[in-house]
Amino acid sequence: MPLMPVKKNTPSTPNYCIPQVSALLFSVKDGLLTGPIDAFETSDWDYFREKAVKKSEMMRENGFVHPATLVPDELEYNDGYKNILDKLQTKFNAK
Repeated sequence: MPLMPVKKNTPSTPNYCIPQVSALLFSVKDGLLTGPIDAFETSDWDYFREKAVKKSEMMRENGFVHPATLVPDELEYNDGYKNILDKLQTKFNAK
C-alpha cells in the first residue's frame, strides 16, 4: 500500500488500511534545537494524500489476494491459510 503523509495527531483510518506517515522538523540555530514544525501540515500535501487514497482504492479493487500479499502457494503460513479458506468455501457452497 502507498504511504500517506498526514498531519501530526491525525487519527488512524480503517479505510483501505493505508499506512500513515507523519514527520516533525527540527532546526539548529546558534547551537539550540528549535521546533518542532509539522512537516505535512500545509495544504500542498493534500494532493499527495488524495493520490495515496486513490492508489489504495485501485489496489483494493484487485480482489481478495491483493498486491501486499504473496500468492497463496508462497505464503509461509500456507497450510493454515488453505485450511481457513477451505472451511469458508464449504460454508459458502452450503447456501
